[in-house]
Amino acid sequence: MREEREGEIAAMRQVRCGGNGGFRAGPRPSTFSIVAADLAACEWGVAVASKFLAVGAVVPWARAGAGAVATQALANTAYGPDALALMEAGVGAEEALRRLVDADPESEARQAGLVDARGQAATYTGSACLPWAGGFAGE
Repeated sequence: MREEREGEIAAMRQVRCGGNGGFRAGPRPSTFSIVAADLAACEWGVAVASKFLAVGAVVPWARAGAGAVATQALANTAYGPDALALMEAGVGAEEALRRLVDADPESEARQAGLVDARGQAATYTGSACLPWAGGFAGE
């Protein structure tokens, strides 16, 4: 399993780095996600759009009283339930995300966004993700 993951990370780097540090020609697979909270309405949600089939089984996670999570790029599906458990226990989004990233030896290939029950948001994009990949946390 570890060798498989290392191969996937190497493949991501190869696509990203092509000749002269640029990109290879042609369409690039993309996934866009959002996690959000409306504190006045007491609502949290997550949405994702992607060219990848069944992305809804991997990226979006939400739980009442905890918050919402999106995990993508070389997604670690444990980020969803683990982040929700931390946030449900009262850990804020920034700290929960920091703990996930710190414990993940392949975090450089991950992207994640979290919003907690208090409406605080956090985002992370690893260094092995495409250079234009990123996130925004704010109001």
